[in-house]
Amino acid sequence: MKRMKILMMVCMVLYACFILPGCLDLDHFQVHYDVSPELSGEMRMSFIGVHSDEETTAKQKEEMAEFYQKVHQEMGKEQTLRWGIEDAKVLFANKTELRCDATLQGKVHNFVRSLAPLTEDYDFEIKKVDKIFSVKILTGKVTDKDLVYSISIKYGGTIVSHNAHRFDEKQNLMTWTSVKLDKTGIQFVLNLKK
Repeated sequence: MKRMKILMMVCMVLYACFILPGCLDLDHFQVHYDVSPELSGEMRMSFIGVHSDEETTAKQKEEMAEFYQKVHQEMGKEQTLRWGIEDAKVLFANKTELRCDATLQGKVHNFVRSLAPLTEDYDFEIKKVDKIFSVKILTGKVTDKDLVYSISIKYGGTIVSHNAHRFDEKQNLMTWTSVKLDKTGIQFVLNLKK
C-alpha cells in the first residue's frame, strides 16, 4: 500500500499518470533540500532510471517520447503549485529512447510548504516555537524493498537533533533512505538563529 502511495506521488510529480496513457516507473528517486535559517532555499528531485512498463519496445519508445515532450511543457507550472517550487527547471541526463534520469529543481521560499506532499499520507507534526523548528514525519517501516528513495536536507544553521541514517557533519547534511526507515520515520530539530 505504501509503495503504491509513493509511486503515485512520483508519477504525479513526473506527470506520467496524468499526461501519458500508461504510467512510467523508475528505479530510485531522491529529494534534496538546501535550506537556510530563514527556511527558504533550493529543492532538487532526482528520478533515476525513468522507463516505460509497456510490453513492447515500440510502445515503450512511444511512451517515453511523449513523456519527453510533455514534461517540459507542464512540469514547471504544476510543481510551483504542488511543492512551492519557483523557477522550476526540468533536466534530463542519460537520455535514450527507452529510459532517462530526470531532475526537477528550483527555489523554495517556504520550506514548510514544500514538505506538504511528503506528509500527506502520514501522521506528522511540524512546530516552530521561538527560534526552534521541529519536524516529525511518521512514515513507518517501508516493507517494499524494491522501492528505493532518499530524502536529504542540508541546513545552513545549527541542527539541534535528528534521526537521519547518515549525517555529513562537514556539510551539515542529513539523509534518510527508505530501506532503513522504521516507526520513528523522519525527525529533525533546527535552530533558526543565525
